[in-house]
Amino acid sequence: MVFGLGSIVGPLVAGVAMTGRAPSLLFAITAAAHVGIAFFALWRMRRRAEVPQEEKADFVASPPARIATPETAVLAATEAEAEATLAPEADDGAPEAVSDPATRPSGTD
Repeated sequence: MVFGLGSIVGPLVAGVAMTGRAPSLLFAITAAAHVGIAFFALWRMRRRAEVPQEEKADFVASPPARIATPETAVLAATEAEAEATLAPEADDGAPEAVSDPATRPSGTD
């Protein structure tokens, strides 16, 4: 909610300041916003009590639940790898469909 409010108010304030003074005020407004965020972070850190040592734990990195899907693998693959990935496996002895006429065996029209 705060991010959305800042996305609405920030450009309005910067636009008014730049119109009234100079376009270089954009950098001053951005710097002021960053200084304000830094002061808020420091104030928040000083106000909050430190976490007791017995409640702390070592950091354990965990991999994401799903790294790649067949669709994303195809996007990163070459054309031949993509066809091999998406081609249905023919376990029933039926020939696989080939869509590119250049790779179709001769006499199979």
